[in-house]
Amino acid sequence: MVRTAPVPVEQRADGRLTGNPAALTIRDVEKEPEGSARRAVMQLIFWAQWGNLPAVVDAYDSRVSATLGVSKVTGGYDYLRPELLTSQVRITATRDSGSGEFVSVELATPRGAPIQDGFLMRRRDGKWRVAYDTLLERAIEAYTVAREAPGDSTPSASARRSGLLAAQTYRDIYASRILAARVEASR
Repeated sequence: MVRTAPVPVEQRADGRLTGNPAALTIRDVEKEPEGSARRAVMQLIFWAQWGNLPAVVDAYDSRVSATLGVSKVTGGYDYLRPELLTSQVRITATRDSGSGEFVSVELATPRGAPIQDGFLMRRRDGKWRVAYDTLLERAIEAYTVAREAPGDSTPSASARRSGLLAAQTYRDIYASRILAARVEASR
């Protein structure tokens, strides 16, 4: 049997999907307003699903990859790719955040309740770039644990601590930049 059209996927009352959705397409990305933070987030997830890791890194503020390291960003997204490929992506809200825009995303899968992730977007070099997001935070933590305890379904406390520390490092990048900007502005 040859499939010629996407299999319809529906979302159940509990939030789970009835099957695996198709990966995002260019058409899905282009449904979002051109030049918007919403489109930038959809483009990032599109690239992550299709494995274009250099484009994923380019979606981030350069200070994120410079501080965190490109290998942690690409490693996190490479680790999360199977989850993203079986996720239906839906932008649920956007909100002005002063110097940028916050974009809320829902990732629904057949495996459980939808996951909510948030992206803090800032304009830099004429493009919307990710300043901080919970998707990469989750990815870095899981990737770090998996790297320290490959194939272990019950990783050690040490491996879990390493994952938490890696996620904290990512959270601190944004907080440190904000604090430095406030100190500079008060001078």
